[in-house]
Amino acid sequence: MRRRWARAMVGPGDPERFRTGPRDLLVVSLLVLVALAVGAALGLFESGLGLIHRHLAGAEDELIAGALLAAAGSAALAVRRARLERRAYRARSDTEARYRALVEQVPAVTYTWDPSVAPGAAPAPYVSPQIEQLLGYTAEEWRADPMRWHELIHDEDRDRVLGEWDAAVREGTTFRSEYRIRRRDGRWLWVRDEAAPVAGGPDHPRLYQGVMLDITERKEAEQRLLEAQERYQRLVEQMPALTYIEDPRTGAVLYVGPQIQEVFGYTPQEWAADPTLWVQRLHPDDRERVLAENAADTGDRWSSEYRSLHRDGHVVWVQNEAVLIRDAEGRPLYWQGIVVDVTERKRAEEAVREAERRYRTLVEEMPAVTYLHEPGRGGRVLYVSPQVYSMLGWAPGEREFNWEAWIASIHPEDRERVIAEDERTERTGEPFDIEYRQIRKDGSVIWVHDHAVLLRDEDGRPLYWQGIRFDVTPLKEAQERLREAEERFRGLVETVSAVIYIDSVEESLATYYVSPQVETLFGYTVEDWLTDDDLWVRNVHPEDLGPALEAIRRHNTEGVPLDIEYRFRRADGVWRWVRDQATVVRDETGRPVASQGLMSDITALKEAQERLREAEERYRAIVEHIPAAIYVDVPDESMRSTYVSPQVREILGVSPEEYRADPELWLRIMDPAHREEMLRTYREAIREGRTWVGEY
Repeated sequence: MRRRWARAMVGPGDPERFRTGPRDLLVVSLLVLVALAVGAALGLFESGLGLIHRHLAGAEDELIAGALLAAAGSAALAVRRARLERRAYRARSDTEARYRALVEQVPAVTYTWDPSVAPGAAPAPYVSPQIEQLLGYTAEEWRADPMRWHELIHDEDRDRVLGEWDAAVREGTTFRSEYRIRRRDGRWLWVRDEAAPVAGGPDHPRLYQGVMLDITERKEAEQRLLEAQERYQRLVEQMPALTYIEDPRTGAVLYVGPQIQEVFGYTPQEWAADPTLWVQRLHPDDRERVLAENAADTGDRWSSEYRSLHRDGHVVWVQNEAVLIRDAEGRPLYWQGIVVDVTERKRAEEAVREAERRYRTLVEEMPAVTYLHEPGRGGRVLYVSPQVYSMLGWAPGEREFNWEAWIASIHPEDRERVIAEDERTERTGEPFDIEYRQIRKDGSVIWVHDHAVLLRDEDGRPLYWQGIRFDVTPLKEAQERLREAEERFRGLVETVSAVIYIDSVEESLATYYVSPQVETLFGYTVEDWLTDDDLWVRNVHPEDLGPALEAIRRHNTEGVPLDIEYRFRRADGVWRWVRDQATVVRDETGRPVASQGLMSDITALKEAQERLREAEERYRAIVEHIPAAIYVDVPDESMRSTYVSPQVREILGVSPEEYRADPELWLRIMDPAHREEMLRTYREAIREGRTWVGEY
């Protein structure tokens, strides 16, 4: 086929046109025979025969016979050669037809071009009919305008493509290029163009044969992939959490987000360059536990909460969760993880524990009985401190101290008065404050001062009575310790649960992406969240919706970071507190394109804060409503007080601040006759770790 195309380009002056073939030899031989016969008949050769006769007497017949045999042989040879040439021609024609049919039906444009001619100087020797399907021009139109290919290449690609063309021709190598070209209807296509030298030597090719393929779909797919990669990289690198990718075999860090610098103080390059840095920065108190958890884990998920040391030395609490990603055959590819800084939550938990320790110590060391019971006559007792047993002489657990038991323990002469005061304060809500006698298990009688206040919620509804009962019998001292009615703040959330999302910055609040954790956190599927644009608005608490929408509006229009807290109703109707943090993502021109954020469940933190507030109010009410001054001293002989209740002003005539500032003030204002004895017994009690009781 290539020979035929080569002959198609031969010009009218090419010697190839005048090559002698078998048919020409046959015709010449026949003409010679005819000429000999006619010449003999007309005597045209008489002079010649005479000459032969004179010089070659006796050989005339042999010469004539030889000439005739030579002419006949030439004619036979010409006939045979003509037959062979016809067979070869038919074979070449069949091969060319098959090859042309193949070329013109493949989904690509094939062409030839002469490398000795500059682009646009002459038409292509051949271009297949597929050029019309690809670019909208017929093969005839394409060949009629040699400059068409040159003009249709995209301006941004033309110089590069022509340079690649020139280099291929100059070096006699294959031309390869990908470029944009405009169709007849104005649309732009991406094509892959390859042409190789197929005629002439490699140093001086006389013909290039090429193929042009439409690769627009591939290029568009590559562009979509690139955009997706850039979009998700922006998501990862702008959300308020650290993401990383780790090799499961070597432990090498394949990727770590820029948030690493904020969380740990190292750049991503520094962290990835030293695989041991993670272990080095583990807090010494947590290192052994975390490494053991890491070594023991054989599943596809890993989660741990631990302390790390920031580059500047301060402690950072983090929640580290990772998932092992596998390929289609189940082979591990990499660990993909997220690290969230939970230092703020840990500080809140520690504040709760510290408050609990402080108030528990205060309450449980007081020489008094505290209690909680529901409002109403005979209200269920929610809590009563253990001092009640020592106060009334019962063994712990020997008797249930409910409302009936309390009434039964009151001295018969005081019972009616106490019941009347109890009923009056139930009606009015005024504090219950009375002194009466109680009968101990052994029959002895003690005097108590009973003081209780009715605690209400924010709407004024009664919650419970909170009270304290002192043994005011002069020689009775309280020895049992007070216990809390319940273990508060138990089960605070130990792990961070977060939902990652990408939202529109338009008014529609549409969600482009939401992570699968949305089902765990809120009970809605990813499909629910993506298809229902009003789902979030419907489920934000009405009291929180207005401020939340205003914050989101400013976030979307002004680009300020979003950091809000609100209540959200789960699919099962349960309300959860959520912290919502987001940043605006911008394109290369600075235009806002999306909002990327993180929703965290902070219900446990909110509940802990509320319980802390209630605990402070409850125990402060206990301390500051009893008719006595409560104090907490350092357990040494310095007599220094860390706390004293406001009642010290009424009892001793000095302010709490003055009392704490001067450890010996209580001795100076004491009757001198008692001073030495009180100081001695106080210090002995401190040294021996026992209860001190003094009267002065």
